[in-house]
Amino acid sequence: MLCSTPILALPNFESSSPPFILDTDASDVAVGGVLSQKDIKGREHVTAYASTRLSKKMRQKSATQRELFAIYSMVRHFRHYLIARKFIVRTDHQALTWLKTMKEIDRSVALWYEELQQYDFTVQYRKGKGHGNADALSRRPTPAETGDVTVHTVFLSDPTRHHWRNTQSTDPDTALIYEKFLASSHKPASEEITSASKAARRIWQEWSKLSLEDEILWYQEGAHSPKRLVVPGSLVQTVLQELHEQLGHVGEKKMLGALSKRYWWPSLTLDVRDFCRTCTTGSGFKNPQPTVIAPLQPMPTGFPGERHGVPESVHSDQGPNFESRLCIEPCKVCRISKTRTTPAHPQGNGQVERMNRTLIGLLKAFTKDAQPDDWDLSLGRVLLAHRATVHTSTGVSPFKMLTGREMRVPSDIFVPNTEGSADNVPEQKKYYDRHCRTKVYREGDLVQIYRPVPPPGTHRKFHHPWSRDPFRVVKALSPTNYLVRNAHLRTQPITVHHNKMRPYKGPPPVGYEDEVYVLTEDRRLPVRNLNGSS
Repeated sequence: MLCSTPILALPNFESSSPPFILDTDASDVAVGGVLSQKDIKGREHVTAYASTRLSKKMRQKSATQRELFAIYSMVRHFRHYLIARKFIVRTDHQALTWLKTMKEIDRSVALWYEELQQYDFTVQYRKGKGHGNADALSRRPTPAETGDVTVHTVFLSDPTRHHWRNTQSTDPDTALIYEKFLASSHKPASEEITSASKAARRIWQEWSKLSLEDEILWYQEGAHSPKRLVVPGSLVQTVLQELHEQLGHVGEKKMLGALSKRYWWPSLTLDVRDFCRTCTTGSGFKNPQPTVIAPLQPMPTGFPGERHGVPESVHSDQGPNFESRLCIEPCKVCRISKTRTTPAHPQGNGQVERMNRTLIGLLKAFTKDAQPDDWDLSLGRVLLAHRATVHTSTGVSPFKMLTGREMRVPSDIFVPNTEGSADNVPEQKKYYDRHCRTKVYREGDLVQIYRPVPPPGTHRKFHHPWSRDPFRVVKALSPTNYLVRNAHLRTQPITVHHNKMRPYKGPPPVGYEDEVYVLTEDRRLPVRNLNGSS
């Protein structure tokens, strides 16, 4: 043990005592030091050990700088032993033996060098093989660096498929319809639902638009309309609250547009209107639309030039960042007309101001319960809400305008993807196959296979992606997948896609006859070939 004699010894501070010896060493992650002193018989005894981790910035310095820092930090650590006394510094870095006589000092280490001048010591070089004491301390295991990580989570509400099924079968508004639909798809007579609730009778009137899939009741307006979940009365407020918060407390029209693609119940429009008007969060920051007096100016391009090319004109307010030379000079070079609004007249740039107002409103909605200084943490949810919400001018959401499809929001986990319906797959396959250039390979055909990844030890620059050795087709597993094996080597067959094969046009392979492989469900059995060998 390091604390047992004669490993550790008390320091001798008498004037006639031998000098202290300080062994230092630095690794890529830490520095270590061992303070020792010889006894009257010349045996060296350890007085103390020390080590410390290097900072991230220090780990980036050169080996000489780290070794010098090891001397500096260990001398400071054992200052109470070494001050006003002669001592020896031993290091395995030979360049530091000239430390006391260096004429030019690098500015980055000048502070260390200056502080070391107050100590009386000599530097001795010792080979690394005999310098294991300090070296071990500089390489001792250190804990992994940890830091704060922001975890973004999405909390889903209770309704699951199982919960939807149970609620639809027990809720007063849907239970009777669910029971009748489960028994028969024929519409029941009106006398059978006279005792049902008003909402149930409204649902009964839409019987032809209802369907039952996976024991869940769905509503579909037309053949090309999306299927929507029939929401029982007990879940209406839950659905409204959840989607309203996810979309950033939008208004009636946008809320109705989002709901009408996902859910349905008889009083949907009326409930959305009442819910949005009673939302205190949304009404607290949404101002009435101001009256536009002046006519609209030419529409801006929208995004900077790296996405849609260099614009013909750039319009902004009179902010110093837009009127600076840094902004004006590129406009002159690219011959861009730079215009600006009149002072204190934001209506001159109304489209941008309206967008800013929308984003600020969404930020207020998402940070209502959080600290105001943490508004930037809500930017991701704000952008999701804006991109998923139907724009009143275009009639579609910004996400669909850009990608051609609706964005999936957390509430869509239980809503089927109608846009990617399997009904479109045959038509898509027919269109894809129209441009295909296929070749049918038969057993025994020689082919080359495409292997873009070079084997170990081969540089990509000198790698031939198409195999030089021919491969023989063993079996066609499907119209697109084949089992092939090297025609020159006794290797196991491999499965290759049709698109990664091409006919082999080189000289015929020279070697043994291939074995024929019988494919079973769980293994591959070699069968004797024509000459009787196996």
